[in-house]
Amino acid sequence: MIERKINPTARIGIFAVSLDRYDTQFPGLYDNLRGFHRDLIAKLEGNGVEVVDFDMVDNSERAYAALDKIKAARLDLLICNMITYATSSVFAPIIRDCGVPMILTALQPRSGMDY
Repeated sequence: MIERKINPTARIGIFAVSLDRYDTQFPGLYDNLRGFHRDLIAKLEGNGVEVVDFDMVDNSERAYAALDKIKAARLDLLICNMITYATSSVFAPIIRDCGVPMILTALQPRSGMDY
C-alpha cells in the first residue's frame, strides 16, 4: 500500500434557509437561527473537513447571489441547512443549478419543542 503524503480533505459548502418575512415578526429569531447554523458548522469542522459557509439565504435575491458563490467555490458536497420554514423560491434555484451533490438537513437544536 502506498502511504499518502497529503490526506485529501472534502470541501463542504453549507447554507441555511429561512424566510426573511419572519425577521420582523419574531424579534431575536434571526440571531437564534444563525446560532443554530454555527453549531452545525462547528460539528462539521470537527470531522476534519473544510467547510465553506454561505450564511443565511432567506429570499430569492440572496439565493441567486449565493448560487454564484457556490458555483465558484469548487465544492465536493453542499448542505442546505433548513433551520426553519422557507418557500421554495429561497432554495430551489440553488438546488436546481448548483451542480454539486447536495444534502438537505432539517436538524432540530433541542430534543423537543417547548410547548
